[in-house]
Amino acid sequence: MIYQNCLKQAPLVLTAWLVVALVMAGCAQTPAIYTMQPEALEAIRSEISTIGVYISPELPEKEVMLPAKGGWGGLKRGIVVGASLPIMIGFASPLPGGTVLGVLIAPLGAVIGGIYGIFTAVPAEEVEHAEVVLAIAAEQIKQRKLRDAFIKRVIDLGNTQTELTFVEWQAASASVDTHNQALLSYPQKEKIDALLNIQVQKVGLHGIYTIDPPTDTFVQIHVELIRLKDDTILLDEHFTCASDEERTYQDWADQGGSDVIHEFRDCVPELTEKIIDDFFMVYPINWNDDFQN
Repeated sequence: MIYQNCLKQAPLVLTAWLVVALVMAGCAQTPAIYTMQPEALEAIRSEISTIGVYISPELPEKEVMLPAKGGWGGLKRGIVVGASLPIMIGFASPLPGGTVLGVLIAPLGAVIGGIYGIFTAVPAEEVEHAEVVLAIAAEQIKQRKLRDAFIKRVIDLGNTQTELTFVEWQAASASVDTHNQALLSYPQKEKIDALLNIQVQKVGLHGIYTIDPPTDTFVQIHVELIRLKDDTILLDEHFTCASDEERTYQDWADQGGSDVIHEFRDCVPELTEKIIDDFFMVYPINWNDDFQN
């Protein structure tokens, strides 16, 4: 009877843990470019006319939130989630002593979470099959040469939507992995004022740490606009593209992982448009001047 009550309460407990985790994660930081003075941004853009576009060949870090594998994996993850939940709630609670109370309740939460994990974890063989399918899908993504498509689209968008000239930055060696090395390797045959250096930092599936978490695909890139005459970083931002829909790990593996392939492919236009807009077209609003007027 006790086990049955625990299992009935576990989904509510885990849902509450998700809410607390999201609240503690907070909102994404506002890109620095939106907080710059319009005059400063205009000065940066006015001193460049030709931009070389370069994507680092360095492989991105992979982050994949897997579901718990089988009963044993569900037990371990359920204990962690169940024990951390009351502590997190107590920490976020405005009540005095909430954290201490959460620590006292943590053992009970661990028991409830462990039981819930045992009965709700995905069978290990299903998770392992999905891993194989998604690994094959990842290889198919590599074969689609999205890097070349990304460079071409940045150049095309930049040349059609701005008054600047965009060209591909041709590094002398395929092993170049830093913008300083790339600068030295480029044959100075044409005037290029700045380098748009793009690095894909992380890719994968991210979600909240639960038994069988819903996840979304994501690509995180780091972009720098570097003035060549003195190697000064003029603009520096991070961009992330994520799928609109969350799915479980097994669902992403359906139909040979075709939805994962499509999501990563669709990130190319989304991220390239964001780069061109933010770096070369968007101006921050000068709120102080607006209010004074």
